[in-house]
Amino acid sequence: MRRPWPAASPTPAASAIYGINFDTASSVIKPDSGPAIDEIAKLLTNNPTLKVYIVGHTDMVGDAASNVRLLQARAQSSSRHWSASTASPLHD
Repeated sequence: MRRPWPAASPTPAASAIYGINFDTASSVIKPDSGPAIDEIAKLLTNNPTLKVYIVGHTDMVGDAASNVRLLQARAQSSSRHWSASTASPLHD
């Protein structure tokens, strides 16, 4: 689901897309993330010079260091879906 960026943002033309989900302690994107994956793929296809900033979070399971590693793995997993191709790998 796409939500408008907060009005106070220095980049008001930006938007946020939510709905890329992971199981606890996993960097594998869950199948229910398909609509968000598809929306991002569409944005990248229609805007090839678009710059994407990936933001995520973890739950409170595990220590801070393992959660930082998990965040990095999740960001890499997400970005891999669009770095080589904008096709949604969840539908391959």
